[in-house]
Amino acid sequence: MELRDNSLTGKACVTRQPLIAALRHGQNQLLQSFVPHLRRLFVLGAISIVRIARARPEKYPWLMQLLARRPFKVVAVALANKMARTAWAVLARGETYRAPTRLSNAVIAAAA
Repeated sequence: MELRDNSLTGKACVTRQPLIAALRHGQNQLLQSFVPHLRRLFVLGAISIVRIARARPEKYPWLMQLLARRPFKVVAVALANKMARTAWAVLARGETYRAPTRLSNAVIAAAA
């Protein structure tokens, strides 16, 4: 990771190009102080998705099934782990993210 002064305030910030390069080549040379920050960002994003899932259960049926069995924060951490694995796979392969296609209930019912 590199520290560069790209801001108007004169504070150095961490650039992400070396991080992405390290992940693409399978190197685990992340700074130990950066890993908890990245983990925290994934968990915060997952918490917001779980909150949205509570408001719109038809959009996230698998999250609602998991929420029926597990506590809120356990579900959020599980989702954060899934998001991190997806992000790593996308970066490691050098591909762009392709959202999974969901079959509608009508298509599933017609197939059965």
